[in-house]
Order: sequence, then C-alpha cells, then structure tokens
Amino acid sequence: MIQCTFNAAWEEIDKLKGKVDKDEAKSQLLNAVNMKSSTCNSYFQPDFNLAYTKTLTGNACYSVGNEFNEKKEMRTCESAYKFVDKKNLDNCIEEVYTLPCNAFRNGVYASMKIPVFPTCVSAFHTDPSLNYL
Repeated sequence: MIQCTFNAAWEEIDKLKGKVDKDEAKSQLLNAVNMKSSTCNSYFQPDFNLAYTKTLTGNACYSVGNEFNEKKEMRTCESAYKFVDKKNLDNCIEEVYTLPCNAFRNGVYASMKIPVFPTCVSAFHTDPSLNYL
C-alpha cells in the first residue's frame, strides 16, 4: 500500500533520468517494425508483425520468479516498468533494423517457440511466455 504513495515521485524521477514513456516507446518500436518489414518480401512481413505483437505480450510483474521487490523499491512493479530506458530502447530498435528478413523462418531466430525480439522483451519488461499455449 505504501508503494503506491511513492509511485508518482518515482515516475517523475524516471522522466528526469531521460527514460521514455512505455506508450511512446511502443510507438517507436512499431514504426521500426513497419519500416523494416516494408523492406522485406511480402512473404516475410507477417513475421515481423507477429513478433511485434508477441514481444509486447505479457507483463513481467506477473511472471514466475520475478525479481522485483516492491517493498524494497518503495514502488509498485507496474510503476517501475512504466518507462523504458532510452539506451535499451535504442538497442531494441537496432535489433529490429538489423534482423534479416528471413530471421523468423530459417534464420537465427527460427528455433524460438514464440517469435519475439529478445532485446525488446528485455527493454519492455514483458513476458510473452505467460500467454503462450
């Protein structure tokens, strides 16, 4: 309960640290995915859209073994992950741009059970496996 009191203060601190609001970060990621997939053959374009959707699925706050300690941090997990670190977002977008068009079919990421951008999963603190059947 006390964590909720400090959420607003922590969010202001995150803004001052130059972190990007999660909605803005999602928009930047979507723009990168659209730009990258437009350079690929139409056969591979759905792979990037699916990876985008799956990457942002699930909330790490509810994953098994989540290391976030609300009492120690004096804020809720949701508040802590409301912003994305700018450097992590830049790495995420770089991953999207540098992936080969066939990466999810017969490339490096083809062996993944869920098509995601791993660097972006880490940046956004999502857990796609929560919704994987």
